[in-house]
Amino acid sequence: MIKKVGFIGLGAMGKGMAFNLLNAGFDMSVYDLNPEILKTFEQAGAKIADSPKELARVSDVVMTMLPEPEHVESVYLEKDGLLEGAHEGLYLIDSSTVDPECNKKMCEAAAKVGVTMFDAPVGGSPNEAAAGNLVMLAGGKKKDMEACRPVLDVVGQLTLFCGPIGMGSAVKLANNLMTMNMMATVVEGYTLAEDAGVDTKVLAELQRLNVPRVFDMMVLMFMAKVDNVGFQTILAHKDVRLALKMAEDTGTPLPVGSLVKSLLQLNIRQGRGKLGLQSSRRIYLKEDDKS
Repeated sequence: MIKKVGFIGLGAMGKGMAFNLLNAGFDMSVYDLNPEILKTFEQAGAKIADSPKELARVSDVVMTMLPEPEHVESVYLEKDGLLEGAHEGLYLIDSSTVDPECNKKMCEAAAKVGVTMFDAPVGGSPNEAAAGNLVMLAGGKKKDMEACRPVLDVVGQLTLFCGPIGMGSAVKLANNLMTMNMMATVVEGYTLAEDAGVDTKVLAELQRLNVPRVFDMMVLMFMAKVDNVGFQTILAHKDVRLALKMAEDTGTPLPVGSLVKSLLQLNIRQGRGKLGLQSSRRIYLKEDDKS
């Protein structure tokens, strides 16, 4: 049974996660480089560890939420790090947003000292972290995730098992890439609309009704590899071309839109102009996978 939980990294996301674990009744120990946040946790009833090593020594489960891969490696591997405090039965959960190779390296290092480690980066904002409404993206062995479910269920409203070690991070990074791409698209589209004199409230209402439906349809068609239905690439290219022409008239820079036009042009050039625009996935396939 998990009774003692350690947490390293009490920043914007980690602070809320750790407070939820503390309030859930776990015997909490925390470590961070910020003395002010440590004081706050100490006043709330948490123990303050002198090092990651000490934190690991007194914990059944340790979660880390750190900024960069190098910080994760430092906390795990360096002198007085987590693995120096390793003991039988310890679980290490890295919720940092890092690359899968970092996860694999930490997992291999942990295994050498008899410790279980898996990645569980999160989906959500600091507000959702504080509310315990994160989505946990677990990569590793499912039995280890299940063993740590009492902890995961406190910090998240849902835990998705993503596959082997590193797959939680892979899902998180792919999701964030799409999110940032969509944000860039929103910025360009609304700027173009404003420059053209559009009441953007009207555009927002259209998108509120249309975007979820289109997004779901595109994802389903992509997953099913169905290319012969949907909005034809040649028509999509025409619409983007006309939007870019309007941007020239309004003096609106559209670097993302220009890239999309080039992608659609390439798909047409490869003979898929009359297929759905989701057929552009074929541009990215390895040669022996193309059909």
